Amino acid sequence: MNKRDDMVFDFGENRKEYSEKALNNIKIKEAEKDFLHFFRDITLDGKSFLDIGFGQGFSLLIAAKNGAKVCGVDINKKNKILCLENNAQFFHLQISEKQLHTASILD
Repeated sequence: MNKRDDMVFDFGENRKEYSEKALNNIKIKEAEKDFLHFFRDITLDGKSFLDIGFGQGFSLLIAAKNGAKVCGVDINKKNKILCLENNAQFFHLQISEKQLHTASILD
């Protein structure tokens, strides 16, 4: 680990803690409502949805729930695990690990 790594905030760990302590069905429904409001004039069914920096995976999972073919990229490997856990707990979709990539878009 280099000096720069010591100064990087671990968003994956932060999101994991939030999911374990504060996430519930009500917050998921609120996220879905807000997401669908943002995309109110766009049909997602059958479209491709690329989520760069997918974090907990809410946008990616909501897009998939609404018929989009999804692909997510996040630099933090913890977020891939967290997205799959949130899917199993709240969404129950056919999301594959192959649709989630741990990488930097700068690479």
